[in-house]
Amino acid sequence: MGVNKLYNIPVIKEGVKKVFKTLTGGKQKTTGQTVNPFKFTPSKSEGEKYLKKFKIDIKKDAGKFKKSWGKTVEKIDETSKKLRQQIQKIKGEKVTESGVSKGKDIKK
Repeated sequence: MGVNKLYNIPVIKEGVKKVFKTLTGGKQKTTGQTVNPFKFTPSKSEGEKYLKKFKIDIKKDAGKFKKSWGKTVEKIDETSKKLRQQIQKIKGEKVTESGVSKGKDIKK
């Protein structure tokens, strides 16, 4: 017999309720005040609504721009890294993965 079927027997159900009440101390203590999780916000003026929509649109446009130019920028970064590595080879410095010479590797 499963636990759910056993719990649905009225005698056991009442016994569990009594045990739970004694463990928790009976009734729930309240302060008489209800808790409202939502704060009242007065309706916004047309200017405030427009400004909020404008800010959202700016963020959306920035995301679209970044997405459209992302691949191009990645190619430019890869090319500039290879160029920096070539310059390191010409200077005779240790070639690093990023193409940026570390202070300890620079010849004095």
